Amino acid sequence: MKNTTLSRDAAGIEMWSPLRVIDFENAWYEAADADHFWMDWRLKELTRLFEQCGLSPAADLRVLEVGGGHGVARAQVEGVTRWHVDLTDLNMVSLERCAPSRGRTLYYDVNDMTPSLHERYDAILLLDVLEHIEQTATFLRSLAWHLKPGGVLIINVPALPWFYSAYDEVLGHHRRYTKTLLRQECAAAELRCEAVRFWGFTLLPLLAARVVLMRRLPRDPLKRSDIARRGMTPPNAFVGWILRVFMLSELWVGRDAPLGTSLLCAARKRFS
Repeated sequence: MKNTTLSRDAAGIEMWSPLRVIDFENAWYEAADADHFWMDWRLKELTRLFEQCGLSPAADLRVLEVGGGHGVARAQVEGVTRWHVDLTDLNMVSLERCAPSRGRTLYYDVNDMTPSLHERYDAILLLDVLEHIEQTATFLRSLAWHLKPGGVLIINVPALPWFYSAYDEVLGHHRRYTKTLLRQECAAAELRCEAVRFWGFTLLPLLAARVVLMRRLPRDPLKRSDIARRGMTPPNAFVGWILRVFMLSELWVGRDAPLGTSLLCAARKRFS
C-alpha cells in the first residue's frame, strides 16, 4: 500500500495515481451510449442481479465502478437507484467524457490500495473489464480490499471462449469466460460466488456471424477503429429494432439462459 497525493484536474477528475498511457480502442465509446440496446439490456440484467444478491436500489449505498470508462453505466445505475457511484479508470480520454454524478470521478489504480479507500464500498461494479486483465488474481484481491466485509463484487464479462474473434483482440480482451473459469478466479481472491449466469442467448447467432466476418486482425489503426465500432453498432435501424425484440423476449421469459454472449456474477467478500 502507498499514500497518494490527491489533486484534481480542470474536469473535476481526482488524480489518485500517476498518469500513464493506456492502449484502448476509444471508438468503442462512440458506439456504447445509453441508447444502445446492449447497454440497456445489460442494465436490466444488472438490476435483476442486484435484487438477487440483496443490493437494494432504495438503499443509500456507496459503490465503486472500476474501469467505468465514459460513465454511461454509472449514469444508468444511478438513474435506477439511490446509490452514490464513484468511478475510476486509467483512460483519461474516457474519464473526460464523464457527465456529472452523485459520485466522484477518480483517476486511480486499485492496485495502489490507497488507505482511505480500504473497505469503503458496499459494492463494486466490474463491467466488461476483467477480460482486459492479463493476470487477474492480484487485481481481484485488490478489488476485494476496497470492499466492506460482506460487500459484493458485480462482474460482467464476455462468455464462451470459442467465440473469441478479431473484435476481442482489437478491444484488448485476453479471454472470453466460462462459468467454471469465473468461479475459479473469484475463489482465488477469496470471493464467494453467489450467482453466475448467462444472458444474451438470442444474440448467439450474431456472435457466431461476427467471428466469421472478423477472422483477421487488421494492422491499420483506422481499420481497428472500424472493427470496434462495427462490432458494437447495428447496421441499420431495423436490425436495432429486431435486437430490442430479442432483448424483451428474453427478459420476458425471466429464466436463466442455458448459454449466452455474456456472463454475470455476484461474488461476496467474506466477513473477517
